[in-house]
Amino acid sequence: MKRRLLALILVLCLLASGCFSYRDINKLLIVVTTIIDVDEEDNVVIYLEVFKPYRSEQIAGGKGQRLVYKSKGETLLEAIRDLNLGTSMKLNFTQNKTLIFTKRAAEKGLDHYIDFLNRDQEFVLRQFLYITDEDPEKLLRTPLPEEEYIGIYLYEIPINQAAAAKRYVTRIDDYLNNRLRGNRVDVIPVLILSMDHLDSKIRLQSTAVIKDDKMVGEMSMDETGIYNLMHHNLRTGTLLIHGKNGNVMTLEIVGSRVKTDLTYDGNVVKLKKDIDVRTTFASTKKQIELTNPEFRNELIKQEEENLKKKCLALFETWKEKGTDVFNNQEMFHRLYPHEKPGVEDIIEIMELEVNVVVTIEGSSDVTDYLK
Repeated sequence: MKRRLLALILVLCLLASGCFSYRDINKLLIVVTTIIDVDEEDNVVIYLEVFKPYRSEQIAGGKGQRLVYKSKGETLLEAIRDLNLGTSMKLNFTQNKTLIFTKRAAEKGLDHYIDFLNRDQEFVLRQFLYITDEDPEKLLRTPLPEEEYIGIYLYEIPINQAAAAKRYVTRIDDYLNNRLRGNRVDVIPVLILSMDHLDSKIRLQSTAVIKDDKMVGEMSMDETGIYNLMHHNLRTGTLLIHGKNGNVMTLEIVGSRVKTDLTYDGNVVKLKKDIDVRTTFASTKKQIELTNPEFRNELIKQEEENLKKKCLALFETWKEKGTDVFNNQEMFHRLYPHEKPGVEDIIEIMELEVNVVVTIEGSSDVTDYLK
């Protein structure tokens, strides 16, 4: 009898759950994008892209209105509460898709805002992080033919795998972990307004390097591609090869693997990266004989040396700046928990060894290109 009663209660709970009407959602302003800036007086300036829903009980379809708000306060919470003083409905952040910080705010320090974003129950941890040097008001006024809402557009960019090799994606949950790991280094993509297209575009331009919650520099898109190659297993991407007689050839990455080893001999920390890149031949501007073993081996050797040189250059650039962009401090502590090398950051005594193996697996149905 008790089981039947319990089963009846569960069924009634399921039947009774759900929306009774659309009145509740009609009384909310749903935030899609949040942009955080700081003014000359260190006040937090917040910009919001908001979806105002409208739903009729007589009409099956739905529609909404796009709104933009701006407010400021001494803290992020105060700026949000001040904004609510001028709205007839409550701002709801549970569906916020993207968090954008201006460079000014990032250079001042993300630690001024990240605690509230982590602590507040409305902000979810699935939001993607971006940094921009653009005027927030101009950014929010930019019409996008592909998507009405900038927040949704930026939320969908990471899904586009065709550009995955030259971009880095950061969610707030990843950042909250990385900011406390090793030497507290993480990277966040940088947005710009692009005028190089037939219509307006918001695109990724570079990658910001964050150390101790402060932006300390940027990596270009090409450097970001090398960073990804050294840091992740890529499934797609392209490699340009400048051959003889001004010829430019393209290899398409179809997969890559990177193996990382770290050793310490008491004086020097040696970081070893073994990178295996599988490619297919994509295009050439001039005549080639891809089936010629001598030409093929020369092509592979040239690209292996080119990638190795770029990896070493990226490492040395950030070593001179005193920033280990690969955040190897945590790996060092795991491997050598009792060692104290006598330096605050092991990048000072770190050396990099890179081994690159490039494989050209094929070229569709077309092999040589002869004239």
